[in-house]
Amino acid sequence: MTYPLPATWPCAGQGTIRLWLNADDVFTPERIQRIRKADYLSVMWPLQTEGAPNHPSPCSVRFQIDVAKRTLRLDAHVYGVGLSADVTRLVEPGKWFNVVLQWGPESDNRTEFVLLVDGKPVATKVDSRRPDSPGVLLRMGVPGNGGQPWVGAMDELEVWNARLDAEELAQPPRAAGR
Repeated sequence: MTYPLPATWPCAGQGTIRLWLNADDVFTPERIQRIRKADYLSVMWPLQTEGAPNHPSPCSVRFQIDVAKRTLRLDAHVYGVGLSADVTRLVEPGKWFNVVLQWGPESDNRTEFVLLVDGKPVATKVDSRRPDSPGVLLRMGVPGNGGQPWVGAMDELEVWNARLDAEELAQPPRAAGR
């Protein structure tokens, strides 16, 4: 599904994306066999934004399945700054988990990028790049450039043009459908 992002979300160098995910078992014999036949299926895309031609995918959250090692990596990108973490032990099939990608000013004109799973930071990076726009379209569940759709369920996507603090992130989503 593709939705337009509100024009009121200019990003302004900071932002937060939060969503709840529930993954199916990605290591079933059938799924492993499909991935071995078509390697591009090893990438699942729950979220991706589409931007201007020079920024085709400003923000994305994806999972990389390694069937040989039986690992699951969570990758997030904001304007070319990538974060990655092994979440094999954090993500259990059939259980809901929360993913937060946020970025904002650090110091000395640098930006901090943080990726959290269930409130715990799993990857952090400080970079000189400053995101200026998250994109114009939000694509959920289906990749725009290869890979496979998200294998599981999604709920309560929230997007802010501010970097939320720990207390704000601890607040429950406005509409809980899980």
